[in-house]
Amino acid sequence: MTSKSLANFLMIGTIIFCAIRLQGTAPKPDAPDPDATAAIAQQIPGSIAKLQAQNYADVAKQLRDGTLKTDLDSGEWLVKRNKAALDVAFKSLDEHLQAQLGDGKFTPDKAATTYEAISKGLQKGGDN
Repeated sequence: MTSKSLANFLMIGTIIFCAIRLQGTAPKPDAPDPDATAAIAQQIPGSIAKLQAQNYADVAKQLRDGTLKTDLDSGEWLVKRNKAALDVAFKSLDEHLQAQLGDGKFTPDKAATTYEAISKGLQKGGDN
């Protein structure tokens, strides 16, 4: 083997070694993103409050105009609309959870990190 061949062999070996070594330090694309998760969760309490406030205004209007006449009517209407408000408020978090933990990406550690971030975000959002 000539010195030029040996130099090329060593250079290629070094490049391959570095490439393999760097793979372990690169961020994993499926790693949880607690800050993004918390930011999404933080929006939920305010969203729920706004949607439910509108529901109460709507039911009051319907009671005044005679569309709803009884406590049972208004109660059923509010239950239905407030459940829909929760679905709307949590939709972006549900989609985020699917991206983070769905399709075989679930691990107990990743889920725990994600759920802790949700808890922190909901608590922070509830402080507003």
